[in-house]
Amino acid sequence: MKRIIILALTILLFSTSYSSAKYVFFSPDEMLDYSQYVLIGEVKELRQDPHREFVLAVETVYKGNIGMARIAIPLPEHDSSIIAPPSVGTRLLVFLKANEFGRLAPVADFNWAAYVNENQVSELYLGAALKDYGEAEFIGVFNRFLSENTGTDVPVPTTVEGEDEEIENPAKDELADESVDRSITSIFMMAGGVLLILLVISAKIKGKTTIY
Repeated sequence: MKRIIILALTILLFSTSYSSAKYVFFSPDEMLDYSQYVLIGEVKELRQDPHREFVLAVETVYKGNIGMARIAIPLPEHDSSIIAPPSVGTRLLVFLKANEFGRLAPVADFNWAAYVNENQVSELYLGAALKDYGEAEFIGVFNRFLSENTGTDVPVPTTVEGEDEEIENPAKDELADESVDRSITSIFMMAGGVLLILLVISAKIKGKTTIY
């Protein structure tokens, strides 16, 4: 039933040139190039409030520095249609970017996720044909990518119950490092300024002192 719904949606989308121009589509290779983050994870939770999203436990990262063991991915809405979320327990290969608010989001409107079994893509989630690229072409490119890249495994975290592990800003670790660097630089500049003032005062005192 899920595949029938997706096929019907695909036919509707490509019935006019207006529809195809309305959404963001990438070829399989472009999907890999334009994604900031490529990873495999297991769907752990579905959420409705305050936004429709699913929580993914990150297993292996192939591109980008996620820095968190669990991430929240928003569910898309196309023409006010409610898109069925992936089932809890399924494993997905996902292609993501950081939006203008620093949160993770799908890199395109379709073909940005695929179901994974034993580290092989078996089926697209929200799949749609693009010119000469159908589901088979996307699956072939994605599986070739997985076979050519080992990725980095993310260890299962040991957390306190109720602790929120979700990513808010994928680049927050880098931003924190920059903040520390700026703080250290400021401290050295302040110390240098104080030392300069002391030297000036010392010079003035020596200039006024007469030795008998």
